[in-house]
Parts: sequence; C-alpha cells; structure tokens
Amino acid sequence: MLKCGASEVKITPNLGMGIPGYFDDRRADGILDDLYAKALAVESDGECAIVIVCDTINLDRQDVLRMRKKISEKTGICPDRISISATHTHTGGPSWSGFESHREPEYLNRMISGAAEAAITAYESMRPAKIGFGIGELTGVSFIRRFFMKDGSVRTNPGNDPDVVREEGEPDNTLTVARVEDMDGRLIAAVTNYGVHLDTVGGTKICADYPGVLSERIKEAYGKDVVSLFLTGPCGNTNHINVKDPSSCAPDRYRQIGDAMFEKVRVLLDGMNMESEAPVRVETKRLLVNLRRPTAEQLEWAKAAAEGRDTGMEKEGDNKMFATKLFAKEMLVLQERDLYAAELEIKLIRIGGSCIAAWPGEVFVDFGQTVRAAYPGKAIMIAELANGGAECYIPTREAYGRGGYEPRMTSGGNVEEGTGERIAEATLELLGK
Repeated sequence: MLKCGASEVKITPNLGMGIPGYFDDRRADGILDDLYAKALAVESDGECAIVIVCDTINLDRQDVLRMRKKISEKTGICPDRISISATHTHTGGPSWSGFESHREPEYLNRMISGAAEAAITAYESMRPAKIGFGIGELTGVSFIRRFFMKDGSVRTNPGNDPDVVREEGEPDNTLTVARVEDMDGRLIAAVTNYGVHLDTVGGTKICADYPGVLSERIKEAYGKDVVSLFLTGPCGNTNHINVKDPSSCAPDRYRQIGDAMFEKVRVLLDGMNMESEAPVRVETKRLLVNLRRPTAEQLEWAKAAAEGRDTGMEKEGDNKMFATKLFAKEMLVLQERDLYAAELEIKLIRIGGSCIAAWPGEVFVDFGQTVRAAYPGKAIMIAELANGGAECYIPTREAYGRGGYEPRMTSGGNVEEGTGERIAEATLELLGK
C-alpha cells in the first residue's frame, strides 16, 4: 500500500536582503509572491523517499547535507533517500555567491530549517494514497537561447541580430505531471516537471516566477492545502525569449507562462489512471569529475580585463553583453581556490513504473532528450540543480568550444567537457537495472 504526505513552509527573505542571479548587487524592495520549501514523502512496503523543492536560485552541497541531516535525525530516513532541488528563480533569496552577490547566513538558516520542517511534516502526515503520472506537451514557452552566427561562432541571446543563422538545437517541450491523492480522491499534491529558465521576472521584488503562478492556480482549482511542487527540467540552454516575438519579454510573461502551464497540467491531473500499489525505490550513482582550471593565456586575459586594459575582445557580442570585467574577476578568484575535482550525485527515485531523476547543475536540454528518447512513453521527471555539487552550466561536449555565455568559467566549480554525457549515461544505467 502506497502512503504519501506533502507540506510547504514559507522561506521568503526579508526586504533588504540580496537577490542573486544577475551581475549587480540587487536588494529586495518588495514581494510579488512568497517563496516556499516544499516536500513530498512517499512510502511503499517500508521503502521511503522524500522529494524537496526550494524556491531558490541554487543549492550548495553543504546546505543539502545540513538539510538531510536534520531530516534524518527526526525521521530516521537514510539521508541518501532524500533529494533536494532548486527551482532556479532569479528573484529569490541570497543562497548563492557569484559576481556581486553573496550568501547570507541568516537566510541560509531560514531556508535549511524551512526545507527540513517541510520534509518532516510531509513524512509525519503520510497516509494511504494513490498516485498517477501523465505526459503532455507545452509549446511556445521554451526557446533555445544559443544561436549559430554567420562567422561560425555561437552567441547566447543575440536578439534580432541579422547575423543569426539558426538555433543550436531544439527545446524539450515535454511536460510531465504526477497526481497524488488520498483514498477518497482528494488531491494532496501535484508534481510538475518542465524545462524553461526561471528568469522571466527580473527587477528587485521577490518572486517564485512562473511556478508560483502555477501553484496559485492549482490551489484555486483544487484547494488551498494542495502542495504544488515544481521540478525544473534541464534548461541550461533555454529561456522564455522568442527572438521573433517581442511580447515574449512582456513584464507579465511569468504569469502568462504559469497560466498556460496550469491549463495543460489541469488536463493531465483530471485524466490520470491512479494506482495505490506503487513500489518505491531509490538508487544513487556518484561520479567523480575534474573541474576546469584557467590556462596561462586565460589568466593573462583576465588580469588585463580586470585592470581595464584593452584585450581585443571587448567588441565581441558575448563579452560586451555579459560583463567582461566581472568574468575576469571570477576567473582570478577561481585561480586562487583549490578546486580540482567534484563528486556529483545522480539519483533515481522510482515510484511504480515512473521515476524522478535528480541531476546536478544547469543541464542542457539535449541530455534530457537523450534519456527520454531511450524510454519513449515512460514518465521520467528530470530535476536539475539537485543535491548540490555543481553550481555551473553543464553544456554538451560540442558547445564548450563554440562560445557563448554558458561555457564561461566562474569562481565556482566548472565541470570538465563530457560531464553531461556521463550524467545521461549514468541515468540510463540506473534505468536499465
């Protein structure tokens, strides 16, 4: 018999706290909607798993371990059976350091405690339940943001540049939804998985972005106690910008996306086949990967750029658009840090015939497409930015040498070429067991 429980705890930062995600030091001066840590606990025949999602831009590995420790001490669940991911909202609290943003201990304690409280409450509220999975498609929302140019290079978000040739790939429009209900058919939780970069709001007001709108709509339709968990799918090379349609950058675009997503989610929620017997199993694979280090040539460039000297690169589109001096500073900080390797955690949570794959980093959509193509028709949710370990983009092997924003080095862990391919391969190995 399947048992499930869900809970959410508010983790909205105070006004005046930092908002990471851009190149400048933004400070919160308002709140469009609250941020939450949300948890779903599932158990079958003594096997239990907890899935947690935080409305935040990223999760440090040490924060994940602290959350797991708190939850394990209270529930007795093995820490390895707990998966924690970030939605990647660019209008969240100060949980990440980079460029001019800094982690703030007061907020980190709030987020960690909130996530642990949500998980413990979800675990303690588990009762007999049924679950169902549905697969749909949401188009016109996610767009590849990397483009081949006439000179053979690739640029990120080039706008309406006449030198654009074509996109570097295709978006993944797969929308996967899970319905969790009690034995009387009342909705306990809705889990949604889709990949489009959570940077549609901007500004200096706290906002959960389009998943917040989705949650709002689900509560209106199904009840205020229903927990809506959003697992951000691979979207390292996508965003909401349609270069052929200026309205895609409208100030209320996040609400448009949330509303459009809800309409698709509702159809799936209301048409699912439910089951009360769904075995739960958690499998983990760990990869040791090398981290990229600056070359002597790159360091020479970084020193010149940081000092404001002409490097001959200032007129290139990506350097002008993406803060040359700040990236130079990031590279110099990276050189001072002893970062040479990282252990990445790939987690597979099986629930009946469906599953949730938890991946580190901001992963390119190509890898999710690879995994889904191997199992057509199978409900496979893929949550990126899960469980810490890689605070960076994870491009395809080919993308590293083509330029653009995503492959550039920052002061965090920059994984080596081929890491994304290894993540997809490890996931396929787990699925094949």
